Amino acid sequence: MSTQLKAYVVHEDYEGNCAVVFATNGATARRDGANELNLSFEEVESCRREPVFDKYAPGPVPMHATLAIGWWHECGHCQCRFDEDGRMGYDDECETEFEPVQSEGRTTYCSPTCMMADWAERRARQNREHATIEAVFTRWPMAVSAVGYERSETDRSANFTMLGLKYPVHWSVGESTVHVSQCDVEAFKSLVCGAP
Repeated sequence: MSTQLKAYVVHEDYEGNCAVVFATNGATARRDGANELNLSFEEVESCRREPVFDKYAPGPVPMHATLAIGWWHECGHCQCRFDEDGRMGYDDECETEFEPVQSEGRTTYCSPTCMMADWAERRARQNREHATIEAVFTRWPMAVSAVGYERSETDRSANFTMLGLKYPVHWSVGESTVHVSQCDVEAFKSLVCGAP
């Protein structure tokens, strides 16, 4: 029995997405592909061998190789779909020149401009999340840990923990109140207000 990794294409039916996975057999490939596509094993429409990609084991397969055999990709920034010939089905909402690129991960972009814009947005979002965490520790210096969340640039919140509390406290940036588990109310008051 060969233990050499072989390429399989795992396909889902809903949106036409697929993943190339490398495995020694079809069952393993189907399971790994389902995980990558956030599906259950049974939700996979098909799992087939794709020998043309074997040379890229253990992966990932470079974008240029999939474009060369007619696949399309979606830009990680502007969300346009593109194939080897250009953007598909859009009135060229993306005004940058078409020059597909792939980041070190698996994210693909229709141009270097879109890739840099996506990276800039991620950095800005991380900076806002860090500012939210700093606000938590400034307002509640007795907090032990905090995680910032963002629904939009103006809708940010955090969950933070304090010694003596069973559950995290939730705070929306700009609000004067917090959400505390009922069983932690008295302990929270004691920590924050010094009440007995």
